[in-house]
Amino acid sequence: MGIDGFIAAIVSSVELDPNAVSTARPTLLILAASMIDAASSSERALRRINSGAPRAGSPLSRLFNEATLQDARKHVVDATLVAEYALLSACDHARAFATLLRVSRRPATSVVTLTRAALESLARARWLARDEDLNALVHRTLSLLYGDLRYPAYFGEQMLTRNGLPLDPAAQRALYRSELARLGLQEPAKVEISKLVADLIDADIKHQDGPRLYSILSSVAHAHRAGINAFVQIEPGTDHFAMEAPLPTITEFVLQVAVTLLSTTEAVLSWYGAVPAELDRVHGAMARVAARLDLLPEEAFAES
Repeated sequence: MGIDGFIAAIVSSVELDPNAVSTARPTLLILAASMIDAASSSERALRRINSGAPRAGSPLSRLFNEATLQDARKHVVDATLVAEYALLSACDHARAFATLLRVSRRPATSVVTLTRAALESLARARWLARDEDLNALVHRTLSLLYGDLRYPAYFGEQMLTRNGLPLDPAAQRALYRSELARLGLQEPAKVEISKLVADLIDADIKHQDGPRLYSILSSVAHAHRAGINAFVQIEPGTDHFAMEAPLPTITEFVLQVAVTLLSTTEAVLSWYGAVPAELDRVHGAMARVAARLDLLPEEAFAES
């Protein structure tokens, strides 16, 4: 299904028919199971590889070895933490999405916001986990961390480290800049999360248009009337209105998040040098998601 078909699925309203809700419920439960499977498989994989050092000879192991020689090991640690935390956050959003699909009332704009947040988290993880060049990884990591502290520094927020110690965001930003200079790297780059997400979408779901889909997701997340209008439905013969996401739209979002989540987990595992059995578990989850989608009725998909 192309992006135009996706937009049509959102814009075409479905009448508020109680029978339609009941017939859609089995489909929503299958979609919820797909999300839970993807999230659980990713979390388990991350816990297993995180319990030990990267496998000898893996991209991440080589990065650590090279970083030790340049006194930059802490920046590779930061890169792994950013990627791991982002992946865990995406799993949490996927679980929240699945929870919404299991309640009696079908969700609307909330699934759009959860999809956007999950993809933003995954884009950060994938952007770092694909790097095998130390300078590129360090520059990306410090640029991300530097950008993250822009507004906390501007507003003079008092922050805490992972260990609960006070952190001055302005001083930390200055430290990141000095580290880049010490290592002979360029000034911090401005990281465009919209481009990272668009590239991620284009890489994982071939029928989507990354920039346009991210624009749609952002429109709804920012409560633009043009975006929310697509979810407002009028009960036939009345002035009563409600909000509900069309079933094909939910299917598309589940597909996008589940596939991207598992693909990102696969990338992180490869970065760590996970053994083949670990990758096989993720591939098994991908196969199960595909099998569940094959069980869905035609009504779960938009017309192409």
